[in-house]
Amino acid sequence: MGIFVGYSTQSKGYRVYNLQTKKILISRDIKVLDKSQDCSVENGDGLVVNTTDESSVKKSKSLAEVSLQLPILVSWIRTSGIGAELLGGHSSLPSPPIFKGVNYDLWAIKMETFFMAHGLWNSVKEGFDPSSLAENPTVQALKDFNEKKQKKFKALTFLHSAIDDTIFTRVVGIKCIKKAWEKLQEEYQGNARVRQQKLLTLKREFELLKMQESEQIKDYSDKLSEMVNQMKLYGEEVPDHKVIEKILISLPNRFEAKIAAIEESCDLTKLSVFELCSKLQAQELRFTRKSEEVTKGAFHMKHKGKQSSSSKECKKPWKGGKGKQISNVANSNESPGKGNFSPCPYCKKKSS
Repeated sequence: MGIFVGYSTQSKGYRVYNLQTKKILISRDIKVLDKSQDCSVENGDGLVVNTTDESSVKKSKSLAEVSLQLPILVSWIRTSGIGAELLGGHSSLPSPPIFKGVNYDLWAIKMETFFMAHGLWNSVKEGFDPSSLAENPTVQALKDFNEKKQKKFKALTFLHSAIDDTIFTRVVGIKCIKKAWEKLQEEYQGNARVRQQKLLTLKREFELLKMQESEQIKDYSDKLSEMVNQMKLYGEEVPDHKVIEKILISLPNRFEAKIAAIEESCDLTKLSVFELCSKLQAQELRFTRKSEEVTKGAFHMKHKGKQSSSSKECKKPWKGGKGKQISNVANSNESPGKGNFSPCPYCKKKSS
């Protein structure tokens, strides 16, 4: 005895939840029991309900009564630890990012991708009109209407769970997902006029930005990429060739030779920003090594000159005997060749 929960996405077969082993089985050979066997019946949603006793058989005669038990079964599946398998993998998707009042642009991009993963982005973008149902709808029209209505509340639930409690109070009274989304967008991103002014400011900063002499290629490219990404968030398309041209005309003079080589050997329309930065970083590394070698050589020469001059200044007159100075020509008034010398200790003669 099992419950039909869907079709397998890996192979041709049915997904059946075994009530005894409490596992999902994939099989092509299944037998749907009917009322004549007094065992079970099948409703319009493909759910097999056990009807072994008389009371359950009477209750299952109406398809509407059986369908009322479906939300209870889904709730049990979610809490029984097999929800990820029964829901076809949707439960494995990550939870929506939480918005706390900062970095709205990044949060909006993440939420847009999250809604697309659940097939709800059209409901957020287009909204839901309750008056779209005709007076005498067909079964298919009624089904589509209920599906759109369900997607609306599902998307609104995701949005409520993705914002902080301090922000939830601002959209708590809005029951339309489109209006709630636009409310947050207008408050934290501004209206079209404010976004246009911010975009113009970014464009002006982009045009005036230049690389400093002491700045490295990586730091400058990161600053430029961040500015370009901000412009893209406001709807401005910035192609790569425009960023490459901006980098080439804003580099310092030490890159002039490398810029000329790149312009001659590469097609700037096919060159990516990453490749350009790699070439410039290689040139910057060679220039840095060469500068370090020149600086190191100059330091050694300067240090050697200081040692030779200090050794000359430290020379002192010769001292004889037990440290007594014999002559001091610099302090005598006589010429260097006519100094007074002490007599010989043996012959008592004086040298002339």
